[in-house]
Amino acid sequence: MWTCLTGLLLLCVVSFTAAQRIQVGEIDCAADSNTWTKVPQDSPGRNNPRESLSSVTFASPYCRPPKVLLTVSHLDADHTLNLRYIARLYSVTPTGFNASCYTWHDTKIYRMKLNWLSLED
Repeated sequence: MWTCLTGLLLLCVVSFTAAQRIQVGEIDCAADSNTWTKVPQDSPGRNNPRESLSSVTFASPYCRPPKVLLTVSHLDADHTLNLRYIARLYSVTPTGFNASCYTWHDTKIYRMKLNWLSLED
């Protein structure tokens, strides 16, 4: 299902922006959120925050920072606990960006993957 939706989205974007460059990829946030890096609490009530940070380098650099879209493509979590997660995007440059999978409190994520799409602005 995700592949069909991604394909349809890409087809629409490519058709609409034929002259613009597009790059796509996947980020695997690693298994077991309990092994993710503990980070400082950045919001009241978000105890025990953890994240898996990834750096992405574009295969072909852009002339200026592109627009980047992040989507969660895979999420496997413990169903007996509350589900709390955020896909975060940081510091987009012409050569790449940083992104993270983020969770807090007692949430247990076994695996989380993100798909990204960059589009020349």
